[in-house]
Order: sequence, then structure tokens, then C-alpha cells
Amino acid sequence: MSEALKVKRSSPENPLRLLLICSDDPQHTYLRYCLDRKFPGYRCIIEPNAGQIRHLEKKGRHGDVKWMKYHSWRRKLTGDRRKRNEYFASLVPPGYKLPPPDLEVDSANCAEVWSALEDWKPEITVCTGTKYIGGSVIARAGLMLNLHTGYLPDYKGNHCIFFALYDGKPDKVAGTLHQLTAQLDGGQILDLVQPRLAENGKRLSEETLYAGCIHALIDRCVERIHAFARGDELVFQPQKGEGRMFRHRDRTPWRELKLWLRG
Repeated sequence: MSEALKVKRSSPENPLRLLLICSDDPQHTYLRYCLDRKFPGYRCIIEPNAGQIRHLEKKGRHGDVKWMKYHSWRRKLTGDRRKRNEYFASLVPPGYKLPPPDLEVDSANCAEVWSALEDWKPEITVCTGTKYIGGSVIARAGLMLNLHTGYLPDYKGNHCIFFALYDGKPDKVAGTLHQLTAQLDGGQILDLVQPRLAENGKRLSEETLYAGCIHALIDRCVERIHAFARGDELVFQPQKGEGRMFRHRDRTPWRELKLWLRG
């Protein structure tokens, strides 16, 4: 079994060189707001949803594009998109304006990003909401943290809260803060958070669970980065077991109907 990974800054008296690579969903706006408050001047690269789709289309991955568009349509139709917008908008002060990102790209795995990382030399990079991050970014990004809305190692990939509920395992509704490595959702674990599952005796909806989970995960991540910045040691634990990998295409309308019928 692998040993625990322990990471500590060599010069905590210096300003932290922090990078965020994320998408453009409401939870990412909240994360950017939190980092701007704690670490003004941090670097930010945005990989927007529309850019991810363009990149997949260029690569000929039309099946993946279809499923991304289906889930976007589903969230709009069910009102989940509106609910998430409202939830995270309530966490950011009215009138607050985010500083513009340093870069906006269709894929973080590009020469423009590699060149920027060589210039910025980040000590720590936070990733969330992007497509797979390749080795050329990992080699230049310092310590990389990923915010994964799923219970690792059991649930990897996409829609992990949905599949935990589908499997009848609400105890596996969680978010995991872990080291980002070339193995998708396979890096050592720094922290795990779990939202409340019910209110007034009634189980909360998947969307509410997701929002609570990523909210808690963002707050925990910011706490951990702040501790790292002042010189505290971060201790990561190896994952125990392989778990399962889920893709957008695994969450079919039939599976959604089955979970809905079970209540």
C-alpha cells in the first residue's frame, strides 16, 4: 500500500502562488469569490461549458457532446439549473464583481496554458468542473487539488451523488478533496465532506444534496489552502479499493425514472 503523502511549503513567509482551473457554473463563481477574498491576485483559468463542447466536437466525440447537451436540457427542464443559480447567488454579496480570469480556453490541455504555467509557477492548483487534466498541465501546476462531488474511492467520474442514491447508499453521498493525478479521481485523499441528507424527516433532493456537498467542499478547500499558505502540513491518505467510474452516458432517462419512482 502507498504511504501517506505529506506536503508543506518551504517558504510560508512568501505570498502563495495559487492557481484555479475551473468551469463557469454558479458553484465556480462562489469558489472564485472565496479565493478572491482570501488570496487576492490569485491566477484563474476558465474552461467554460460551451468551450468543453466545442473541444469535444473538434475531436469528433459526438456521443459525449450529445450526453452533455442532454443533461443541460434535463437540468433546465426540471428547474435544477435555476435552483443552483439561486443557491450560489445567495452566497455572494449583491453587486460583487469577479475579477476577470487570466485565461479562458476551450481545453486546459493546450500550449497557451502550458506556457502560462511555466511563467506563473504555481505552488498549488485547484481544479473543479473541467474535463480530464493531462500530464503536461500536471507537470507544471505544483500540488494539484481536485474538488470531486463523490465518495472516493467508491464513486468516480460524473453524477456520483445520483448513483449513490440510485444504489440505495445515501451514506455515500459526499464530496472528496483529493490530489489530482493522471489517474482520473485516483489521487490520495485530503478530506471528505458529507451534507445533511434530510430535513423535517424528508430526504433532500439530489440537487439540494449536490449544492450542499459542493458548498461544503469549497469551504473546506479554502480552509486547507489557507492552512497550507501559512506553513501547515497537508496529509493525504491513499485510496483503499478501486470503486466504479461513471460517465455522462451512464445516467440514462431510464435510470432517472427508476430512481424517481422509488421516491
